[in-house]
Amino acid sequence: MNFKEEYFSLWSEVWQFHKEFADINGTDDEWQKVVDSAEEIVKRYEGKSKFEFVKSLVLAILNELERRDREKRENGQSSSKGINLKKE
Repeated sequence: MNFKEEYFSLWSEVWQFHKEFADINGTDDEWQKVVDSAEEIVKRYEGKSKFEFVKSLVLAILNELERRDREKRENGQSSSKGINLKKE
C-alpha cells in the first residue's frame, strides 16, 4: 500500500467516526457508544506502525466532542455530565 492509500484509509476511518458522533446529545448511552467505537478503531491498529498516529487522532476527536458537549451544557442545550478524558 502506498502512502496515499495507507493514510487515506486511516483518515477516512477516523473521519467517519468523527462524523458519526459530531452531533450527539451527550447522554450516557451516547458517550458509551463513542468510547466503544473509539476503542474499536484504536484496537484495529494495535501492533501496527500507525498505532500512535491513530491513537492521537482519535484522542483529538474525543477532546473535540467533549469540548462541544461542554459548550452545549454551558448553554443549556445538553443534559450530559460529559466524559473525563484526563487520567487520574
